Amino acid sequence: MFKNKQVFLIFIFNLVALFANAQGGNTDSLKFIIKFNADNAEKVKAYKALANAMLFKDFDECQAAAVKGAALAEKLKDPASVAELKKYTGLSWYFKGSYDSAAVYYYIAMDILKKTDAPAVKAGVLNELGKLYRKTRDLDRSLQMYDEAYAIYNKLNNDDGMATILNESGVVFEYKEDYTEAIRRYKSSLAIREKMNDLSGKAYSFNF
Repeated sequence: MFKNKQVFLIFIFNLVALFANAQGGNTDSLKFIIKFNADNAEKVKAYKALANAMLFKDFDECQAAAVKGAALAEKLKDPASVAELKKYTGLSWYFKGSYDSAAVYYYIAMDILKKTDAPAVKAGVLNELGKLYRKTRDLDRSLQMYDEAYAIYNKLNNDDGMATILNESGVVFEYKEDYTEAIRRYKSSLAIREKMNDLSGKAYSFNF
């Protein structure tokens, strides 16, 4: 069926990549791509997926994948991926409870994003900064970050992003004891999820 071993290996790599994309959390497949795939761009994608998959399983492994992936992305001159992977490094510190270190990496990511056009990545980092400042009860700064993220998602017509920010920022208004605005935001998020027919998203909005 295959003329030579190289063609067969390429076929296997493509199958593994497709399977990894479908499964998301299949860390063995992602590690296989990182170790054996000759395409460095695909390796960067795998590093990002691995960091995401390990985020709630093993903070140290998440951080290791993010650091190695960022180094490779820098060699490839892919600043958007570098920034996204720096965000994952920040997230690993955040979930370890080291908020200062998390903030350092989020702002490193933001500095990189000032020099490249990757609005969706920027909105993602702003969302994490909003969560961090909410956690540390710097509520006005948290809202500033959420508002900037929402504006980007709105410009991109990204319903999922807008619905997420409405829920997340609603929590800030709960902390401020402005329950009217909190509920308004939760209901706005729910309306978007209903329009998307997103059952999981609707559940989150009802929970909020």
